[in-house]
This record gives sequence, structure tokens and C-alpha cells, in this order.
Amino acid sequence: MARINYMTDAHRKDFAHLRAMLSENQHILYYVTEGATPDSALEANEQSLAALADLKKRRYQSRGRH
Repeated sequence: MARINYMTDAHRKDFAHLRAMLSENQHILYYVTEGATPDSALEANEQSLAALADLKKRRYQSRGRH
């Protein structure tokens, strides 16, 4: 993944920094959205991030009830 051809040099540097920050106990998850155009892919990404945030919120709320 680190050699994806659309990554700029700055993205590669940031990606390397991110990987260095992660401990061996953590996992990397690659999350991809698709669209017919770059704008539709970005819109799909925004919608899915909102759904993920809602799931995360519900997970923390359910943990508080235990």
C-alpha cells in the first residue's frame, strides 16, 4: 500500500510517520470508498465516515451501560 502511485512524496512521508507511531499491538485498517468521479468518491467517503462515527458513538455508549 505504501507504493500506491497516487501518493505524493508528502503522503508517503506522512504514511511512514503514521506507521512508525503505531505499536506492534495495533492494526492498520485501509478504508476505501469508490465513486464514478473523484467528487462522488469524496461524497461517499463523507457519508461513510458519518456512519462510522455513529457506530463508534454507540459502541462507547453500550460499554458505559455494562
